[in-house]
Parts: sequence; C-alpha cells; structure tokens
Amino acid sequence: MLKEPQIAKLLTANGLAPNVARVLACWTEDDDELTQVDIEMFTRLRQPEVSVAVGELRRRGWIATSHVPKEGKGRPIHLYTLSRPMREIVREIVRERTREIDRQQELAAQLLQAVA
Repeated sequence: MLKEPQIAKLLTANGLAPNVARVLACWTEDDDELTQVDIEMFTRLRQPEVSVAVGELRRRGWIATSHVPKEGKGRPIHLYTLSRPMREIVREIVRERTREIDRQQELAAQLLQAVA
C-alpha cells in the first residue's frame, strides 16, 4: 500500500487542495478516530490550517465530528472519523476529476471548431 505522503500527493494531483489532501491522507483505516491534535501532529500543519481543511472535508460529507467532554474545564475534544470508506471517497474524487477532464476536452474541441 502507498504511504500517506504519496496518497496526499496523488489526492492533490487529482484536484484537492494540498492541506485538504494531507488531512484526508491521515486516515489509514476507515474507522480511525482522530483528534485535531492528532491531525496537526501527523500533517505538521498548524491548527488554523487543519481547521480549514477539516471544514472542507465536512462540507463534502467525507468526515463526521463527534464531541467528547474534556475532564474538568475546557472545550470538548473533537473526534473526526471518515463518514464513508476511503475507497468511496477516492471514487468520488476520480469521478469529479474525470468530469473536469471531459469538460476541458469539450472546450478544446469547441475551440478547434471555432477556428476551422
């Protein structure tokens, strides 16, 4: 299996923003539960960068968030899990990329017809 940095590079090459790709590549198992700190340590991104990337992944419906009360005072700990298997997420990315390639080919064909 590919290492996570290679997966992140492939996800970026297929249209994901680099930080979003790095965060998504954190999940080596579909049932992994990761905290914000886990993701920061794994990706070496700062908290604001991780928060933005997590927000994008949540917007796409790829990760789910649960809250665990912190002992004593303080904010609850956020746990992030994939909301569907990584294989399904990758298939969705490939479909999006294929549609974009098809659109670009259609525009190129239109340009050729326009100058013919």
